[in-house]
Amino acid sequence: MKKSLISRLWHDPVWSKVIAAAVLIAAGAVGSYFQGFWPTIGAAVTRVVLWIQESTLVPNWLLIILSICTVATLIVGGVMLWAIIFPEAGDRGWRAYTTDEFFSIRWRWHYGSDGGVYSLHSFCPACDYQVYAANASVFGAVPRIIYRCEDCGRTLREFEGTPEELENRVIRAIQKKLRTSTWPKPTKA
Repeated sequence: MKKSLISRLWHDPVWSKVIAAAVLIAAGAVGSYFQGFWPTIGAAVTRVVLWIQESTLVPNWLLIILSICTVATLIVGGVMLWAIIFPEAGDRGWRAYTTDEFFSIRWRWHYGSDGGVYSLHSFCPACDYQVYAANASVFGAVPRIIYRCEDCGRTLREFEGTPEELENRVIRAIQKKLRTSTWPKPTKA
């Protein structure tokens, strides 16, 4: 069944608002007529028009144009400043890169105000359970660590060195991806 023109306009998101605004304006005009406000409104419009036509040292119409330009400039400057101070979460560039997989382990981190990597944490890539380094040294001469997931029971990987050395390697891998712009970029839907 084909809808009528009025029905299509009424359900259109833009035209329905235009129709609603026209109804409100008409209701306001009729209401102000019965309240006797039209002479007051006409006098106010006449006073504004006469004031615009008057002159001080500079014509008043020029002052109005300059005021509008000033307000518009302040609004645009405020919006730009807001965008610089509070970037949108979806458009943070490299700061949105806060997780990746290195050495068969999922890592998550935060950036400080200086751009450095902080709060580096390790997770199981299979079940996303947080994992920690455990001592795997048989002999004390060479330190070894192992990452095991306590949730799914997987042994993730064994490393030669201390947990601090591995975290340093991960931070350097993150920094390399940032320098070379090879970090995974979020796709826009």
